[in-house]
Amino acid sequence: MDSFHVVFKFLMYLCVHSLLPVAESGDTVDCSTDSRGFSIDTFTVNCPAGCSPYQYNRRVWGTGVYTSDSSICRAAIHDGRITDDGGQVTVYRWPGQDSYQGSTQNGIETDGFFFSWSSSFAFTRVCRDALGMEHGAIQDGDITASSHQSNWPPSAARLNGNSAWFPSEPFARSWIQVDLRQRKTVSGVITQGYDGRQNYWVTQYQVWYLNNDDVLTAVSSATGRVME
Repeated sequence: MDSFHVVFKFLMYLCVHSLLPVAESGDTVDCSTDSRGFSIDTFTVNCPAGCSPYQYNRRVWGTGVYTSDSSICRAAIHDGRITDDGGQVTVYRWPGQDSYQGSTQNGIETDGFFFSWSSSFAFTRVCRDALGMEHGAIQDGDITASSHQSNWPPSAARLNGNSAWFPSEPFARSWIQVDLRQRKTVSGVITQGYDGRQNYWVTQYQVWYLNNDDVLTAVSSATGRVME
């Protein structure tokens, strides 16, 4: 089947930033402390000054989401949560990832790790709140597409609905866009095939996002591969 010879519907997850109860808060740590010594999913630590300089026992793997054995304080500097002067950060345990992308931010260079790892941490919580594609909080007018067949509009691209979106132009150049109206952090996308008279489903697609600067940026894995 052609990769885009499909009808399409999907759901996006929203990261809602909220205040959560925090236990084991305010623990003073050193520059090499990682997340494996903490028994709960959310905790706060006080990082000392001077953690920026690289040392082997202060290594960090990842960007945004870090391996559980990464230095918390150097990861926090890398992520822009604190400076080399130290400070307090809240840490959230995340599931293990298939890979981790290295980068240089805020004077900290992190390593890439292109294998799965058992657990991770980040400085935002894991997000599992639906954004509104399924239950209608996202309005029909905010869902547009490159084209559509008459009975398959982009507004039908909603999870668990009784229809779907079907483009009318060459499928490899087709796109569907959702205007979120304000800046949000999207942590996941679920797609669903259409089970009507024929079974159609997406086999390959790419995700792009557009900020107010009108520049499209592709979302990719740590290795740059197309999401499949």
